[in-house]
Amino acid sequence: MFSLILHGRRSIELQLCRNSINLVNLLRNASAFSSDVSSLQDGRKGKTFTVSYLVHSLGLTRKLSETISTKINLEDKGNPDSVLSLLRSHGFTDSQLSSIVTNYPRLLTADAEGSLSPKLKFLKSRGASSSELSETLSKVPRILGVKKEKSISVYYDFVRDVIEADKSSKYVKLRPSSLPHGSQQENKLRNVSALRDLGDDESLRRWKEQLIGVVDFEDVGETPDPVVKILHLTVRSPDREEMVLTIPDDGVPNPKGPWFTIKEGSKYTLVFNFRVTNNIVSGLRYNNTVWKTGVKVDSTKAMLGTFSPQAEPYQHVMPEETTPSGIFARGTYSARTKFVDDDNKCYLEINYTFDIRKNWQ
Repeated sequence: MFSLILHGRRSIELQLCRNSINLVNLLRNASAFSSDVSSLQDGRKGKTFTVSYLVHSLGLTRKLSETISTKINLEDKGNPDSVLSLLRSHGFTDSQLSSIVTNYPRLLTADAEGSLSPKLKFLKSRGASSSELSETLSKVPRILGVKKEKSISVYYDFVRDVIEADKSSKYVKLRPSSLPHGSQQENKLRNVSALRDLGDDESLRRWKEQLIGVVDFEDVGETPDPVVKILHLTVRSPDREEMVLTIPDDGVPNPKGPWFTIKEGSKYTLVFNFRVTNNIVSGLRYNNTVWKTGVKVDSTKAMLGTFSPQAEPYQHVMPEETTPSGIFARGTYSARTKFVDDDNKCYLEINYTFDIRKNWQ
């Protein structure tokens, strides 16, 4: 009888415990649901305010404002007002401001005094007038999202060259100082002028989009340092087929012997293929030092140029050279090749050996 009563008490206590747990879970679920509802309401409230602000402050259509509100969420008018006020003080018109916010709405969330103002002052200190500044930045406002001053100046100059190319019918007036002679960007600028002369508006529009679009400004804002990958080296000679030498990831071409062989007294040309990502690389240089039996016999330094990020690899062709000839020229040479930029950042340092012989092998 006692055990029955004890079992009954335990059953009642167990049921009460289960009811308490269920009640706690119910309260937790209700709290989570309330939190989700509150977050949803806050999100809707922020989106509603963003749409209202864009319509009333910039005169954008409601449909366009709703599209922009999916990219940014403005909590109040304090920060965006500061950004617009700063840009207006530098001569930006309402039309230009509308274009900027449409193309780069994230600018409204930037720090006006701490980030944007120093960048605008820096660009003006380089000689940019208010009209040039507002015109260039309204075309590509993502320039203001770049962090480093050096990168900002190179991007700005590049976009300005494209705009000038679009205005001028004479290519000689718009040769970009920031771009190497014969580079892909320079060739594209030639095409801008050629297409304008032909009156091909649609092709011209696509060329301009490609020119300004070669730089992924979104990636630049997050990863400011450029990345340069040397893909392969090609040895061209009229006496034989091209030798394409792939650059290994470990930087050791052929630890068991010479990387390549060149015939004595032959003419040859070196061609570099490389890819640039993340940011513009400024002043990319090629340094090459050659030794024979421990004695330095040659040192070459060449400026390749400044290159923008793009999907397609770049190709740089070096001037033609002639290998030495004679019994003392033949033999095995050791070499060190480096690719560095203006900041002396090294993208590749590779050590290898090569042979000069009587015949190609």
